[in-house]
Amino acid sequence: MDGFAFLKKLHVLKDCAEIPVIGVTGQRDKITVLRFIGEGAAAYLMKPVEKQLLIDKVDEVIKRSYEQRKKKKILLVDDEPESLLFYKSALEEAYSVVTLNSSKLALEYLQKFVPDLIILDYQMPLYNGRALYQIISKMERLEEVPVIFLTGTTEREVLVECAALHPRAVVLKSTGKEGLLEKIKDIFEA
Repeated sequence: MDGFAFLKKLHVLKDCAEIPVIGVTGQRDKITVLRFIGEGAAAYLMKPVEKQLLIDKVDEVIKRSYEQRKKKKILLVDDEPESLLFYKSALEEAYSVVTLNSSKLALEYLQKFVPDLIILDYQMPLYNGRALYQIISKMERLEEVPVIFLTGTTEREVLVECAALHPRAVVLKSTGKEGLLEKIKDIFEA
């Protein structure tokens, strides 16, 4: 079993899903690193790993994990690793952010945990944001959880389709992190 398969198995175990994992890889390509983050790793290190660097990274992850437990939890679901990394880094100072790169993983996570907010990429393969939102809206334990659709398109049809579902908000990716942060703040202050 490789590290990615391990992360997937760990996320479906209720008692283990929130344990922070540090990925260690010999791969030096950006895709592998982004995939680790997309699968929910708290951090990653490149091999060979120096002892002090490992100790420092473990200390950092444990401290961050402790601090994150005090913050509001946001589930961010997007199939694009770059978007996950960008928005996670933009949000994690103020919020505890769980990033997942598929609707399937999101549904498995939501069977066990109730976040304070869900952010869905509207246009994903397989279960797109619309399909995932429709499933989530039927889950009684999630009925009070606000949902934001995040979309990279400015096509009128898609935006009307998004709004017709009545999420708490629809945010264009082009508005950047400030636009998303402002919308999240408005939702939590309402």
